[in-house]
Amino acid sequence: MQAEIVVLCPLEIERRAASAAAAGRARVVRTGPGASAVARAVEAVDFRSIRLVVLFGVAGGLEETPGAVVAAEVIDGATGERWTPPAGDYGGVVVVGVAAPIGTVEGKRALAARTGAAIVDCESHGFARACSERGVRWMIVRGVSDGPGDTLPACAAAWVRDDGRTDARRVAADLLRRPALIMPVARLGRATRAAIAAAGDRLDRIIEEESRRIGAS
Repeated sequence: MQAEIVVLCPLEIERRAASAAAAGRARVVRTGPGASAVARAVEAVDFRSIRLVVLFGVAGGLEETPGAVVAAEVIDGATGERWTPPAGDYGGVVVVGVAAPIGTVEGKRALAARTGAAIVDCESHGFARACSERGVRWMIVRGVSDGPGDTLPACAAAWVRDDGRTDARRVAADLLRRPALIMPVARLGRATRAAIAAAGDRLDRIIEEESRRIGAS
């Protein structure tokens, strides 16, 4: 029987974690990064047998938000448009979606002041808009990989290919050119793994609860 829950993951590392957490109870799809890629993935879903769509992965913290969170509201950082997830009964925080990663402390501080959001990513606004247009039940689960006081290497965005896989050659080349990045990147890698693990634990519990609801309906 086809799974009634679909989990969309922009990155391959997120897909692996979601697949482990879902353990066959949900269909997990890697979309590639960015709002447009996620929106296309939503549009490709056959919703006749789908009860819930989840956007899963990591995000940046605009305030101190450790572990994993569920979105209670989504803001488009460019237009100010807002959406409330229909599957919003798990508590949560405000997430703002932007076109490119916010890598500086100053940038994070300014975005937090302008929007009031707790976390930031590059997909939630595209996901929320596409799901709302389709009239489907949706939610967002994110692990927080970097906090408001953390900076991200400007070149990091180029380390992910359009299909969501890491370009290991590009990473190695950048680190060879700039050895000073090695330690910060290692710290970011550890934080990202911890964030994905926390998000996977949260997803596991949500799928269990949603599976019980589906079975009881």
